[in-house]
Amino acid sequence: MNTPASILLMFSLGPHESVIILIVLAVLIIPYFIPAIIARKKTNFTSILLLNIFFGWTFVGWVGALIWAITDKTPEEIANARHVTGNYPNPERKHKCGFCGFESYEKNTFCPVCAKDEKGMTIEDYKNKL
Repeated sequence: MNTPASILLMFSLGPHESVIILIVLAVLIIPYFIPAIIARKKTNFTSILLLNIFFGWTFVGWVGALIWAITDKTPEEIANARHVTGNYPNPERKHKCGFCGFESYEKNTFCPVCAKDEKGMTIEDYKNKL
């Protein structure tokens, strides 16, 4: 059997000493993963966990993961912030392509549908012009 307790028993530690060592290891591992525990429901959980695993052994990596975990937002907080601030696209500020009529909230250099700019030229037209 290769359980942690059996490995500790191989080093001639009694059952009481092996339990104490396992408890001490658990007490030391839990603080190491505090940033990941805090970030478990945040949007960047995977990135914070990886930072914590690979660079948490350095004090700077652990503090960085902790700060990121504290300042990161949950998906619900992001949705509530958009609802409160009204940070939605304004329908009156739509841009319309003069050639195909596609409407978008962002002013693009080239229309994503017909691939023409305001002059009616495509990227290929500009390449051929050169």
